Amino acid sequence: MTKADLPLADFYFRAAPIQTGMQAAVEDFMIRLFRPIWNKEIKICYGIGKHGDSASTRANKRSPWDTMHPGRKWAADTELDQMSLQEIESRVAEHFTAHPVIADKEKLFKLLSLE
Repeated sequence: MTKADLPLADFYFRAAPIQTGMQAAVEDFMIRLFRPIWNKEIKICYGIGKHGDSASTRANKRSPWDTMHPGRKWAADTELDQMSLQEIESRVAEHFTAHPVIADKEKLFKLLSLE
């Protein structure tokens, strides 16, 4: 069952095998290191993990994720956004100015002091 009509080509991921029992610690470390804008702690484009609250449930507003990536029917039925598209885009730009993407292994190793 498809819950959204989002182009798969717009998304990619990387996977890293880790030792059992270390998931929470590694996830926390990686969130602090990479600061993904979709993570709720970063407070920019959260909402990717929402699972279909209807617009009438608790008078929900559309998450920033659903504002940026329209396509989930239950989110489209919501009339109000938590943040405007312009505010989200502004926060994204500010975020990447303050926290540039780690573009290659050498920069990553330098951050981790592995050189």
